[in-house]
Amino acid sequence: TTDQVIYQHGDPNLIYKSDVTESWDNPDHSSVELNPGDNTIPWQIAVNRTQTLTGDLTITDIIADGMTFLPETLTIQIGYPTVAMPETYYTYDSASKTLTIKIPKADYVSASGKSEKIYIRYRTKLPDDFFEKTDLSRVFQNTATLEVDGTKTDSSFSQTVTRKVVGKQGHFDDTNGIL
Repeated sequence: TTDQVIYQHGDPNLIYKSDVTESWDNPDHSSVELNPGDNTIPWQIAVNRTQTLTGDLTITDIIADGMTFLPETLTIQIGYPTVAMPETYYTYDSASKTLTIKIPKADYVSASGKSEKIYIRYRTKLPDDFFEKTDLSRVFQNTATLEVDGTKTDSSFSQTVTRKVVGKQGHFDDTNGIL
């Protein structure tokens, strides 16, 4: 099963929500396959991919229903290879499941006016019942919003999570009790 990335009301060059891939500039996958024992999903928000923003930024991300945000996994990359200390930029409201990241203009725009790309990465924990249900796949919807000096742009992303089922096959030997 493959779901398409869905953009709502916005420009994917300004804000783009996805899972994490190998390439910083190509976050384009809408499914992830979990091996036995895996219970977290990687997410990425790419902001200012065309390096045209120059105002104070507020990124708001509503964590998908059933998921748990893992703050210890949060990284914020401003430019390359700088990784910012996320605790200086973010707050998380567990009641509304809202992650808010505020990045002032001075932290990503140089004195000459050149702005940097920003990548926000984190993981969420799957609901415990995900592994108890018989369905092998489940779709999680996640929406992030970028506000620049009062103007908002949204990016909505659906990700299909599929469990790999471990199977065993062979012949049981009644004589020695070995499979």
